[in-house]
Amino acid sequence: MRGPAPVRLVAAVLAAATLVGCGPDDVIAGPTRSFESDGFGITFEYPDPLEERTPRGGDGGPGRPDDIVREVILTDDDFIAVRRDPVAAELGAAGGDALKPVVDQLAEVLNPKIGPGRPITVGGMPGFEYLGISPGVEHRYLFFLGRDVLYLVHCRSTEEHRVQIIAACDTVQRTLRPA
Repeated sequence: MRGPAPVRLVAAVLAAATLVGCGPDDVIAGPTRSFESDGFGITFEYPDPLEERTPRGGDGGPGRPDDIVREVILTDDDFIAVRRDPVAAELGAAGGDALKPVVDQLAEVLNPKIGPGRPITVGGMPGFEYLGISPGVEHRYLFFLGRDVLYLVHCRSTEEHRVQIIAACDTVQRTLRPA
């Protein structure tokens, strides 16, 4: 076959393959798992290739039993970490406007090259999203306020797994709900 018809066919096949997400590392579509942890206060879905784990020391420390961290990982360098910390009742009652300076400061501690926060709502809870880039690594931080609890979802991706972690983070943000 000569002429533009084979070129059009190849282009159509490539476009279709791109749209359906062919590839072994794809986590954009497909089965999901549910994150549910006693006492955590939130639930969400995440793509099946990722696995849940509790990092060492992730159940708080002496005198801080309510600080909890969980991770949903693809690799040790590509993951979604979820943390909850109790907040003062006044901050919880004040809502989003009072939250911004607090999370601005926390975001800058986590990543000094952080971009400005933008308002978001996660599972009906007010919050802020921040993006930060380090050499070869992208960080996306979602801070949101639950009932007397500040949640942080930290999505960390290397260039190799950026598409998968961004898609997984989007799934978490879209499906997250109070427990």
